[in-house]
Amino acid sequence: MVVHLAAPAPPLDQIPGTRLVGVDGGGLRQRLSFVPAEITAARVLELVGEHAQVRDLTLEEPDIDDVIRRLYLPPALPPGGDRGGTHLTGGRNSAATSSYTSTGSGRADSSPRVRRR
Repeated sequence: MVVHLAAPAPPLDQIPGTRLVGVDGGGLRQRLSFVPAEITAARVLELVGEHAQVRDLTLEEPDIDDVIRRLYLPPALPPGGDRGGTHLTGGRNSAATSSYTSTGSGRADSSPRVRRR
């Protein structure tokens, strides 16, 4: 959610159920993220209204690439951390990528195969 405020305001990092993602325009535009299953946009707007006068707002859906990345990439390691295993990460320039092969029966085999470049 991007809130456009009537006057510059300090960062809205104290709104329960939200995370402040960014502040632009000297505090006139503030971007908050929230999980709709946990709090509604109406409630977020109500809570923001307790701290600043809202002139306008924009609701933005997360970028699909970011959603897929969060679902399939392992979480980042803490500094000096170790997962204790081997993990491949794909990508255009990686040495190994996953692919799916046809079983010849007209349906795709869903077991991942590793292809070396």
